[in-house]
Amino acid sequence: MTTSTYSVARNGPEPGGDAVAAGTAAAVPVSTDGTSGGAGRSADGPSSPRTTTRRRTMDKKTRLRLLNAFSIVMGIATWWVMSLAGFQFPTPPEVVEKAGEMWSNGILQKDILASLGRVLTGFLIGSALAIPVGFLMGWYTVARGLFEPWIQFFRTIPRSRCSRSSSC
Repeated sequence: MTTSTYSVARNGPEPGGDAVAAGTAAAVPVSTDGTSGGAGRSADGPSSPRTTTRRRTMDKKTRLRLLNAFSIVMGIATWWVMSLAGFQFPTPPEVVEKAGEMWSNGILQKDILASLGRVLTGFLIGSALAIPVGFLMGWYTVARGLFEPWIQFFRTIPRSRCSRSSSC
């Protein structure tokens, strides 16, 4: 059995291990038969080499994007099947065709601009009211006592999700 060593970079001491300074490297002996420690034995016994199987996993971002794509495809497929099954709404190709007609006539652009205008107006009005009320609540206990019950009542985030000890 042949044993070699390689260096492993450490970011700091491991719990229960020896204190290795942050940013230093530690030499770890590794044998060619898959065991570590250079003793040629595994925890299973003297003759069974320890084999480790690594499960290939994708990173969170890729997995999330695949799940998003799958969700969209399944939503469109469900919509299509339901429309073919007799529900009273159009199929996805009919919607795309009608959107193309409305775009070429200029109707869709007008409707999009009207909707965006309403959204922006609502955001500006909400901000114009919320920012001064927030300052007043932070500065004056009386203002907080008057406004907080109403803010808590109309708030969309459930109380269990957002507590005073954690940030939302």
